[in-house]
Amino acid sequence: MDLDVLKFLIDNEEQIKETAEKNNLEPEVSLVIARILYDNKGDLSSLKGKQNYHYQKVIEPLFFRECEGPVGLMPDDEGNFVSSCVHTKYIDEESLLLSYEEEDFKCQNCRYDTQKW
Repeated sequence: MDLDVLKFLIDNEEQIKETAEKNNLEPEVSLVIARILYDNKGDLSSLKGKQNYHYQKVIEPLFFRECEGPVGLMPDDEGNFVSSCVHTKYIDEESLLLSYEEEDFKCQNCRYDTQKW
């Protein structure tokens, strides 16, 4: 777990709060759990009982963000929006913090492709 990403998510609470609400969980509890993880340097063994559930449903998915691709999300034949990324499904760890900071969710390869255009 990248502690810089976790710190960014804690300081900019919206991602955690929105994900908690989507999962019908209490946003403030999820924030407290994120702080516990940060204070314990990302050690998952510091979580107990239902805290693990909050982690699995709210915090963990924020570390596995799907790459939107060099041109962003595009509609498929059924009208669902899918990634235009042809490299990977998820944003690599090295690009995740930058993706959150810039609100531009791309893997390294798609960032490179975008810059070349």
